[in-house]
Amino acid sequence: MTGRRKLSAVDDPLALGGAVSAPPRPVAPATPGRDLPALFVRLPVEQTEALARAAFELKVHKRELVAALAARHVSTTPEGLAALRELVEDFRRLSA
Repeated sequence: MTGRRKLSAVDDPLALGGAVSAPPRPVAPATPGRDLPALFVRLPVEQTEALARAAFELKVHKRELVAALAARHVSTTPEGLAALRELVEDFRRLSA
């Protein structure tokens, strides 16, 4: 096994440069009775770095940040889906 470890919210992902700065801290266990299904996504580097930077600056886990963003911006109502559709189309146009 190598000296690499999983980044935590307090690690500055842009300043680490591959160096191990401290031993890993234990991750708090999930709240009993609360389901936390896994979500795996591949994001463009720019959005990945922005998410990592925001989580670091706010001192929160990326999962909390993504959950908060989804709670605020994702709605399955017809109006919410129309807004998301427009958002995705705009993103595709800008990143093409």
